[in-house]
Amino acid sequence: METINLTIDNITEPYRLAVENHYESFILHRFNGDHKFANSLIGLFITIPVYWIVGTAYTFIDIYQWPKFILKYKIQMDKSQVNGKDLRRLVKQVLFNQILGISLGASFQWLQVNHILIPQSSTRIPTISRFITEWISFILIREVLFYYTHRLCHHGYLYRHIHKRHHEWQTPIALAAIYCHPIEHAIVNTFPVLIGPYLMQSHLLVSNLWLLYTVLLTLNDHCGYHFPWSLSPVFHDFHHLKFNVNYGILGILDWLHGTDKIFRKSKYFQNHRIYFGLTPPSDYSKMN
Repeated sequence: METINLTIDNITEPYRLAVENHYESFILHRFNGDHKFANSLIGLFITIPVYWIVGTAYTFIDIYQWPKFILKYKIQMDKSQVNGKDLRRLVKQVLFNQILGISLGASFQWLQVNHILIPQSSTRIPTISRFITEWISFILIREVLFYYTHRLCHHGYLYRHIHKRHHEWQTPIALAAIYCHPIEHAIVNTFPVLIGPYLMQSHLLVSNLWLLYTVLLTLNDHCGYHFPWSLSPVFHDFHHLKFNVNYGILGILDWLHGTDKIFRKSKYFQNHRIYFGLTPPSDYSKMN
């Protein structure tokens, strides 16, 4: 395996160097070479417009039920109405949570680039084998932390006073992805995403790509539409439908702990896959 990794790294080294040179040039010309300032802001502020642009596009479809041909991909078709009062409350909460998330993320990155408490981030763009190793680590670390903190939030006091807010949207919409209590946003949503890159001492370009990826993934998980060629949001959509199932993201820990049994016995499980035609796996309107 080590030989294969070295071969791949040698082949891709010119591309790694090109990325590194372009990145350094960008930091030099846009931020006067101030890596600390640039790396603390770039990814964190890129994610905000992505969240609102993509989320608003989905919400436009939900509100106006247009274009009509897209509606056949709606998972919970009979519960898809969005009203102005709920949407205004959602926008206020999401904006607050984004400010909180930016503050936490910027604080972690500031500590990292200043070598305080947190291991120093790499100053070089990683090789392809290192990048793959880090990315897999991010995914697994997030899965473990998200599953257990999320499941904990479904118990007693924590559900009634904290997590219940997120489940006000039994039929999720993309903009509601981080509509939740601020405590939940910090512990369940933000911390599991941030901790991986810091433990792996990742280059901050990789960290920022990871932040962008997680924003797009959580928007997809909450969008309510199962489109062709895209990752299936059915797993998490079913969590919103039934509440006490499917606590994770990948489903590995749900399988291990048996918290996906209801899902696996449902018709929705048969549709939980990527498909490559224009026709959805099943007629969702007949399943609700």
